Amino acid sequence: MADTTTVNLPKKHRARYPDQCVVCSCSAPGSTVRIAAEPIASYNLWRWLLGMGLTVKAPACRGCGWRLHRRWIGDLLMTFALIGGAIWISYPLLASRLSDGGVVIALLVIVVLGLVPWGIRQVLDPPAFDATAKGKSIDYEFLDRNLARAFATLNQNAKWVEVSGPGGTHETDAGSSDTSTKDAH
Repeated sequence: MADTTTVNLPKKHRARYPDQCVVCSCSAPGSTVRIAAEPIASYNLWRWLLGMGLTVKAPACRGCGWRLHRRWIGDLLMTFALIGGAIWISYPLLASRLSDGGVVIALLVIVVLGLVPWGIRQVLDPPAFDATAKGKSIDYEFLDRNLARAFATLNQNAKWVEVSGPGGTHETDAGSSDTSTKDAH
C-alpha cells in the first residue's frame, strides 16, 4: 500500500508549487495539468464535465499530465462499465423474483459493490497527485513526500498549512514560526 502525504490549505489560498512535475518530480516540467478538486458525486461530476467545477492547476510534464487524466477517465469508465454490466445482467432476474422495492434495494447494493474496486485501487495504488475540496479547504495529496514538504513550505503564507501522512501531522498557523507536531496514529 502506497502512503500519500496530504497538505491541507484554505480553499481561498492561491497555492504555489515547486517547479517540479507533481507526478515524476522532474525539474521544470514546462506544462501544467488541471485536476478536479471536488469530491466525487454525481452533481459534481456533471459540473466538472461542463467546466463549472473547482479545479487545481499543477505543474506536470505533458506525458505525466495525460497519464493522470487517462487514469481518472479509465477508472471512471471501468467503474461505470462494471456497474452497468452488473445491472444489465441482473435486472431481468431481479425483476422476475423481487417486488419493485426489492429490485431498487438490490440495484443499490450492486452500485455500492461496484464502487468497491475503485476504492481499493485508490487506497492500494493512489495517483501520484490528487486534490479534494472539503468545506473551506483543499487537500493536496502527493505520493512524493519531499515534493509535498516543498509544496507546504512554499505555501507558509496561507492562513494555515497542515501536512499529514507518513511521519505524523504537522500544522502551521499563519504568522507563526512554530510548527507543532502530532503523532498521526
